[in-house]
Amino acid sequence: MKRSHYSRFISAPAKRKADTRWDNGVLNPAFDDLVAGADALVARGVKFEICEITLKNRGLKKEQFIQEADFTPSGVVRLSKLQHQGYAYIKP
Repeated sequence: MKRSHYSRFISAPAKRKADTRWDNGVLNPAFDDLVAGADALVARGVKFEICEITLKNRGLKKEQFIQEADFTPSGVVRLSKLQHQGYAYIKP
């Protein structure tokens, strides 16, 4: 069975929007750590995929996520397809 680091999504502010570093008028110190952590994982081959159904249901926008993230119409369907290919899904 193939194993892979696979994450459904990461809800980190986008690198390309400077104003997302602020949370209700207060500088969010976790922003740089989230982006740096995501960049390090991408460099190691980790892929981030965000469920578009979840985006809609939570009122989120694609611009709120890291640039490296890809979007999938349905996370459940995507997970099912990956499992069929031999990937393992470990629920946190």
